[in-house]
Amino acid sequence: MSEPDTDGGALKSQGLGLMAVLFQSIAFMGPAAAVAFALGIAIPSAGAALPLAVCLAAVTCVLVGICIGQLAKHVTSAGGIYAFVSVGMGERVGFVAGWLLTIFTALWVPGAAILFAVVTQNAVGHYFDVDWGWEIWFLIDLMVLILMNLKGVRISTYAGVVLGLLEMVIFAALATVVIVRSHGGAGLGAFTPRNSADGEIRSLLIGVVFAVFAFIGFESSAALGEEAADPRRTVAKASWTAALVVGGFFMLCSYALVSGFGVHGFVDSVTASPDPWADLAHTDVGSFGTLLVFLALLNSTLAVSNAAVVGTTRVLFTMARGRMLPKPLARVSGRAGTPDTAMLASVGCAAAVGLAVGRAYQPLVAFAAFGTALTISYVVLYILVCCSVIRYFRSRRAEFSRGLHLVVPVVAIVLFVFPLYYLYVPLPEAPGLYSAIAVPAVIVVSAVAAQTLHSRRPDLIARSQNVFGDRMPEHWEAYRADGLPDAVVVIGGGTAGFTVCATLRSIGFTGAVTLIEREPTVHDRPPLTKEFLLGRLSAQDLTLQSPQWFVDHDITVLRSAEVVSVDPQSAAVHLADGSTLNAPALVLATGGTARTLPVPGGGHARTVRTLADAERIRGLLVPGAAVVVVGGGLIGAELASSAESLGCDVTLVEPVDVPMERAWGPVVAGRAHAEHGRHGVRAVRAGVESIVARSQGYVVHLSDGTSLVADVVLAGVGLVVGDQLARRAGIDVRDGVLVDVRRRTSAAGVWAVGDVCRVADADGLPQASAEHWEAAQTDGIIAAHDIMRLDLPASVSRAPWFWSDRYGQRVEVAGRMDPDALHIRRGVSDMSFSVFALDGARCVGVAAINDPRTVRFARRLIDQHIPVDPTRLADPDVPIEDLVRRRASAGKHLRSKERQ
Repeated sequence: MSEPDTDGGALKSQGLGLMAVLFQSIAFMGPAAAVAFALGIAIPSAGAALPLAVCLAAVTCVLVGICIGQLAKHVTSAGGIYAFVSVGMGERVGFVAGWLLTIFTALWVPGAAILFAVVTQNAVGHYFDVDWGWEIWFLIDLMVLILMNLKGVRISTYAGVVLGLLEMVIFAALATVVIVRSHGGAGLGAFTPRNSADGEIRSLLIGVVFAVFAFIGFESSAALGEEAADPRRTVAKASWTAALVVGGFFMLCSYALVSGFGVHGFVDSVTASPDPWADLAHTDVGSFGTLLVFLALLNSTLAVSNAAVVGTTRVLFTMARGRMLPKPLARVSGRAGTPDTAMLASVGCAAAVGLAVGRAYQPLVAFAAFGTALTISYVVLYILVCCSVIRYFRSRRAEFSRGLHLVVPVVAIVLFVFPLYYLYVPLPEAPGLYSAIAVPAVIVVSAVAAQTLHSRRPDLIARSQNVFGDRMPEHWEAYRADGLPDAVVVIGGGTAGFTVCATLRSIGFTGAVTLIEREPTVHDRPPLTKEFLLGRLSAQDLTLQSPQWFVDHDITVLRSAEVVSVDPQSAAVHLADGSTLNAPALVLATGGTARTLPVPGGGHARTVRTLADAERIRGLLVPGAAVVVVGGGLIGAELASSAESLGCDVTLVEPVDVPMERAWGPVVAGRAHAEHGRHGVRAVRAGVESIVARSQGYVVHLSDGTSLVADVVLAGVGLVVGDQLARRAGIDVRDGVLVDVRRRTSAAGVWAVGDVCRVADADGLPQASAEHWEAAQTDGIIAAHDIMRLDLPASVSRAPWFWSDRYGQRVEVAGRMDPDALHIRRGVSDMSFSVFALDGARCVGVAAINDPRTVRFARRLIDQHIPVDPTRLADPDVPIEDLVRRRASAGKHLRSKERQ
């Protein structure tokens, strides 16, 4: 559930639309900077055929973008290419890809910042006659990047949209003016191979190599796979659209450059100019044109460095989530929902590396070295992505397309082999030589490490492949390749199972839905220990829905039905009456049974789990009856309260001083436990040694040596999960059915929800079960949406909430009452107050007695990660809504602007 700061989970969706996702890629390429610098490197080879070289590079990158788009429809992860290769090529190749991406994408941050520094230094020196040195502007750029990214990816990506549009509009307008003034431009000569530098195809292909450098980063939108709205559509479309759009822009600008300087003598004319685009702008537009070029380049270099930080941060985060980097790098800021530790680490490393290399060589030489390393590593990664598409879809025959999944990636691989060859033949000079050596060195070292880990510690390399916050195993991918199931069978008619059925219908599932319940009715359980025992609700009142409702919603209910086994491989559910149901999608909502006391005679203590249990106990709770309740948790305390209200003489036995202290905090738990004494219930701190039946009643022997005489003994000491069906079916069970964050079990096509499931953490270990009503509802909603392959609604990410009613009072808890947090009390009355748990300035939990309004607003503080002032929070004269209103208004204003 929602927490202020998390480690190793999926990034929170920021609802980024196609435009924001697209411009993450466009900004990473830096269209204006690429035209002025990256394409300029291609001119000595491509010559006047530069537009043709750009066109070939664009075609190659669009083909790779199509491949990435195909994988993005199935794989949504902040890891981007790393995730795609891990899923498509396996854990060892993914390991190598992860390190390539981590090291060399990180190098682009100082490279882009150096470029910003050089452009800014030149512009400020030209217009203001100020020379601060490139190092100052380099550090200023990094400081700006920190501020932008600490505000969250929404701010930084939308900044990329504005900056990217501005630079492209300026350069496209200038290019158009240049072409028009050159009376139609260079004609077809710009697309003729013989117009390369030496008139040979080889020179043209070398030019394509350097043109590819300008396109590097077109796929970086994939890093927003966990933060984009509908990522399977937006990321998939942005991947190839970015290459296509910027490819067209590059062709326009390169054609304008050839048109402005002329086909004949093009290389000599351009290389003789220290700033060809500034010269063109001054010639065709005047001084104002030169100023616009400088502004566009400033925008472009800032946008490039910002996009590089966004992409690098997500790669570092994903690697840390898979335990390939230190765990703190997987920390997600609660307030902004961004991996702030990874971001600060990437900027810090950029500062050190950029200053060191930039001062050792000239800044632009350092930029070229970083660019060489980036180009080589990304060409290798693009080839791996194309191989991943082939392998991934060959195993999914139902979706395999010969054109999309074989022809396109093969052609792209062939086209990229030439750039890779000419990046090494001939070898570049230092420091570019060091870059050329570094890439294969990283590949060799990481490949050896991957193979060693695979042989000696397969668990470690398997864990490193946690590229998703909710990774989908291979057998689940194969299951989903067959499309949506045509029928869903839910075993268990409690809150979780019922919610699965109801949600499926509400979100448009049209197949058959069958609900199997071993009891005669499908009913709610929380009132069994309260309103039902007190006679305020009847059995009919407890039903979750009427029989007619199930008919109206076309849900088949099998009541008083017993399931004897399930077979996930054959999608079969076998019932005790000998019948078998087809279950292409199966949901286990089997809950559990009330735990009996593990002592001699423990079976004499009655427990409450079913309607029949509650009916039997209700007949025993008569005025004057001596009742011993064992267990002071939620169920035990509610049983004691109900028995006291019915006029019974109640003793509560509990081995700890303050039950529920960890879940509720000491103040609320202590006040709630003290309420027993205020209502005449005797609380005894002891354990139970044995229960002995007598001719009339029972004797309960306690661990302190005393004994209690009772007419009725009740127990509320926990739950034994009903995981027998899953265990017999070979499904992974660890004190409950182990599931991922989308409630998928180890068996494809089988989900588990409610009390029976245990959600695995990033290390695959089961977390504690919530065993609360709202948690069961949330499980049902999540499983239903996953069955339908839909994104989860925002409601499932809310802070967990539960309540308990006793002695006419309501105790509520939202979030987590962390014992290490600062606890702030609000309210002076013992009859109505709240206690907040603060982690720094963020509220992480609230526990309250008879204060539902405060809890309602506190959940917004927790869910929206709103910082609070502890002094104002503790002051009951400060309305709780005032602590929420300012942030809520800001959020509303932001959403309004987004709609516009």
